[in-house]
Amino acid sequence: MHIKTAAVLGAGTMGAQIAAHLANAGVPALLLDITPEAAREGFERARALKPDPFFTPEALAEIFSQAPGLMNRIDPYAYHLTYLERQAGRDSGDPYSYLDLKTYLPEDLLMLGDKMTMATSLELRVPFCDHRLVEFMARVAPGLRAPGFKLKALLKEIMAPSLPGGILDRPKRGFTLPLASWFKGPLRGLVLDLLSEERLKRRGYLNPLPVQQLLTEHLSGTRSYFDQIFSLLVFELWHQAYLDEWAGRQAAILREVA
Repeated sequence: MHIKTAAVLGAGTMGAQIAAHLANAGVPALLLDITPEAAREGFERARALKPDPFFTPEALAEIFSQAPGLMNRIDPYAYHLTYLERQAGRDSGDPYSYLDLKTYLPEDLLMLGDKMTMATSLELRVPFCDHRLVEFMARVAPGLRAPGFKLKALLKEIMAPSLPGGILDRPKRGFTLPLASWFKGPLRGLVLDLLSEERLKRRGYLNPLPVQQLLTEHLSGTRSYFDQIFSLLVFELWHQAYLDEWAGRQAAILREVA
């Protein structure tokens, strides 16, 4: 059965960015009745079109070649497809906006905003998340909300009479941290320690050769791999916190409940 590729037409950054890359490649956009199969194909195409922030499937297979069975048990799209399957057959208009609302918004943007503001004793308010506004905008056609995949086009049009052009047209500023330069500077020692060849061999999951090549290219400035390096660092630190120390943590828990 031939499945058309679905462009991701979410109102949020994740959906719009993927949709833009698909549109530039001439991939047709489907606004209604997007099947999980089409969504999976859309994710794969988007990942292939903009692979820089991700490990490609080939790179993952090489990096995890020490433990191939681990990768065979992982479906990277299962979590997101769960939400799209819930919307299958419904008159939702834009299932990818629903996906953004259930994943990217609460698990990334709102979470980061809450943690960073609370860390500095600020009380954050998000008026655009008022449920009445969200419910109303969910009924607005995706093509009107983001014509030509332009972010916040409708909002800018509405606010144009009230805001100066310098505010409306200034570049977007996100939560991005300068990880690329930190990994070459103040965090260089941490990176080389946690992802050292000796540690990777002892851990037994990751193939040291491609990881060391990735580090060499990033630290020399040949290419930027800060997203991939960050993922590998988090994987190692997670393993230390939840697996290496589990015996001690389990004993402490049992003492508390005894």
